[in-house]
Amino acid sequence: MSNRELVHDDKQEHVYTDEEKRRAAYALNMCTVSISQIIDYDDLNILEQEYDTILNNLDLEKIPKDEALLRILRQLLDTITYFKIQEGDRKFIEREYQEKMRNALWAAVPNFGVFVAGTDPYTMAFSLASQVGVGYMNYRRNKNEYLLQREKEEWKLQRAAMEQFNALRRELFDTAWRLADTYGFQDEYRLTERQINQYNKILMDTDDIRKYERLDSIKEKFVAYPPFWYFFGNAANYIAENKDLDITEELRLDYRKKAVEHFEKYREFEHIRVLREDAIAASCLLEHVDILLGTGNYEPYRDKILDMLREAIRISGGSNEVLELCAITYLRMGEEAEAAKILRILVNEDYNKVLNGQLLSGLYARMRDCKGYEVLLQRVDPQYLYPMPTGDQFESDAEADFLNRQRLLLKKKYQRVLADLVRKYSVRWNKLTSVFDEERIYPEKFFWDTAQSEVQRCITVSRLFEERRGKGRRYTERMHQVELYLGMLDNLNDLFRAALDIDECLRESSQIDQVVHQVEENLDSVSGVIDDAQEAMHNGGFDQKAYISLQRVNFSAIVKPAIIKMYRRIAKGIDGDDMAVITVREAKLNRFCKEQELELPEIAVDPGCAVAVVLRREHELFAPELFGDSAVLAQKRRRAEKKLIDDMRKEMNENVVQPNGQKYVFYKGDESFRRYLYKHMKAEPLVARHTYMIIDSGEKALFFTGAGILIDGQRTKCTKYHEVKLTRGKNGDDGIVLHEITFGELSYKSTYRGKFLDMGALYRFIRGLSDCFGEQEG
Repeated sequence: MSNRELVHDDKQEHVYTDEEKRRAAYALNMCTVSISQIIDYDDLNILEQEYDTILNNLDLEKIPKDEALLRILRQLLDTITYFKIQEGDRKFIEREYQEKMRNALWAAVPNFGVFVAGTDPYTMAFSLASQVGVGYMNYRRNKNEYLLQREKEEWKLQRAAMEQFNALRRELFDTAWRLADTYGFQDEYRLTERQINQYNKILMDTDDIRKYERLDSIKEKFVAYPPFWYFFGNAANYIAENKDLDITEELRLDYRKKAVEHFEKYREFEHIRVLREDAIAASCLLEHVDILLGTGNYEPYRDKILDMLREAIRISGGSNEVLELCAITYLRMGEEAEAAKILRILVNEDYNKVLNGQLLSGLYARMRDCKGYEVLLQRVDPQYLYPMPTGDQFESDAEADFLNRQRLLLKKKYQRVLADLVRKYSVRWNKLTSVFDEERIYPEKFFWDTAQSEVQRCITVSRLFEERRGKGRRYTERMHQVELYLGMLDNLNDLFRAALDIDECLRESSQIDQVVHQVEENLDSVSGVIDDAQEAMHNGGFDQKAYISLQRVNFSAIVKPAIIKMYRRIAKGIDGDDMAVITVREAKLNRFCKEQELELPEIAVDPGCAVAVVLRREHELFAPELFGDSAVLAQKRRRAEKKLIDDMRKEMNENVVQPNGQKYVFYKGDESFRRYLYKHMKAEPLVARHTYMIIDSGEKALFFTGAGILIDGQRTKCTKYHEVKLTRGKNGDDGIVLHEITFGELSYKSTYRGKFLDMGALYRFIRGLSDCFGEQEG
C-alpha cells in the first residue's frame, strides 16, 4: 500500500490517494493564503481580486467535503460581498490597466505602417505578458502608482471588515489543522500562519532582486502550494525583463532560465488544480510563452507555444485580459487569422475598443479584407481606424492619413477638456452668489456663463426679493459672509494651476507670464464691479440690484483668451507626434480628467486612462494684491482661520472624540457645517461667521467661537474659554461647567456631558483654546 493509506475516524474508514491529499492541502492553503492576503494588503482591490479569482472560483467538487470548511467559506464570501469595492473604482482600475496595455504596445510598434506592411515577426520584440501581465498581477505590482489617484484611506478595509476577516482566518486555521489530521497528509503540506505572513510580506517587497532571494529561501515550505512557484518564476522573469536594472546580459539570461524552471515546476501541479478558472495558471503560460518568443528563433517551439496559448484561453475561461495578450502574441507570430478572430471578440465586447479596433483595421488592410473592414466600421468610429488603402494608394500615404486623424482627434479632446475645465470653474464662481434658496437643488446649467442662464438667474433673484417669506433677507445675510475677492482668486489659481499641468509645454516661465498678463488685463475691466459688490456684501446691502450688476463679471470671458492661447501651444506640439507619443498624451489627458472630476473626452468610443505623476506649482499665479489691501487682509484671515480649524480637527479626532462620535462634531468649511446651520438656524449671521466648530449630540449645542463657547449659538450664554471648569458627577462621570451665574447664596450653572467625548481631554482642549485666543475672548 505504497500509494494509498488508510485514515480512520469515529464512523468509517476512508481511503485517500496521495493526489487527494495534495489537493486537500492545496485547497486549504489557497483559502488561508487568500484571506491572509486580504488582511495583510489591507486594500479593497486585493479583496476584490481574491473574491473573483480564488474564493468564489473554487471547484467545490475538488475541495475537501468538510461542513466546517464550507461554512467558513460561505461566511467569508458573504463578508466580502458586503465590503466589496464600489463600481466606479472597479472601472477606474480597469481603465488604468487597458491604458497601460495600449501604451506598452504603441511604445513597441510606433510605426503602424510597418505593422500593416507585414513586418518580420522577429522584430516585434515586446513582452506584454511580462511587462503588463493580467490585471491580477498588474495591480499588485503597481499598487502604489494606482494609489496616487486615490486617498490611501479610501481603499483601506473598514475596521469592522478587518475584525471579521481576522476571526474567520483564526477559524480557518483551526479547520485546516483538523482536516490535516482527517486526510492524513504530511504536516509540511500545511502552511502555518507565520509562513503565510512572511510570504505576503515578501510579495510586497519592492526590491525585485531581494524579493527573489527571499522567495528562494522559503521555497521548501511551499511544496503543496502551487501559486508560490508562479510568483517565484514571475519575480525571476521580471528581473530579466527590467531594463532599468543595471545587471549583465549573462545574469539576465540566468534569471530567464530560472523563470522557466519555476514555471515548469508550477505546471507539474496541474493534476491537483482546484479552481474552475485559473488566472494565475494562464499568466504562467503567457509569461512562459514570452520567454520562448524572446529566444530569437522560436520556430522549434512554435507548436508548443500555440498549444500553450490555446490552453491559456481555456483555463482562463475566455478572460478578456488573457484574450488580449494572446491576440498580441498571435500577431507577433504571424498567426493573422487567430489574431483577427480574438480581436473581433474583444471589439464586440467593447474591451479596449480603440486599440483592438485599430489593430483589427490594420490586419484587414494588410489582408485587403474589405467585408471584414466594412463590418468593423459599424462598431468603431472610422476616424480611429487605419484606412483601407485604395488600389493606387501607397502604404506611406495611408500611414500619414491615419496619423493625421489621430492627431486631429487628440486636439479635439484637448479642446473639449479645456472647455469643460473653464465651465467647471465658472460654475463655481457663479455658485458663490447664485444659490438663492438653499432648500432647492439647481441644475448645473443654471450656473453656466451663457446668456440664457444669466437671464434665468436674474429672473430668479427678482422673484426671491418679491416673496414675503423672508428668503430675500436670509439671502442677503448669507451674502454678508461671502468673500468675492478670495473667491475670484481661488478660482483663477485653481483653474490655471490645473490647466498648466495639462501638458509639459505650458510650464515655461514665458508661457505662464503671458497667461497671468492676459487674465489681469481682462480682470481690470470689471474690478470696479467686484469692489462695489464686495462693499455691498460687507454692509449687508447685497440686494437684487447689486446681484444683477455683478452679472457683468463673466468668469469665462475673463479666462478664455488665455486658455485659447494655451490650447494653440498644445496643438502645435501634437502636429509632430507619432502614435507612441499620442498614446502617452491621451493617457495623461484622461488621467487629468479623472483628477479634475471631468467627463472623459469620449468621441464615439470609450478611451482609457493612465496614471502619471503631475508636478504642482508651489506658488499661486494670482495674488490678493490684485484687489488691494482688503483682499490681502481677507487672505490672511482665511489662512489663520484654516490653520486653527485644522488644528482643532486634529486634536479632537486624536484625543477627544470617541469611536463613532465624529458625526456629532461639525467644522467650519465642511458641507456638514453649512447644512447644520441652515437646518437648525440657532445662530444669527454674526455668530455663524465667527464659529469654527460645533458639538451637538442632541441635548444642547456648543458653538466654539472667537469669543468663547456659546450654548445653542446664543450670545447671551457665552462662556470664555478660560472660565470653563471640569466637574465630576456622583456617578464619577466627568463634565464641563459652562455659563455659571451666582446670586448671593444661589448659583446657576450649565453642565455639559457627552458620552462620545473624553470629557477630561475636551477640558484640556478648551484650556488650550484659551491660550490660543487670549485677549480676543469676549
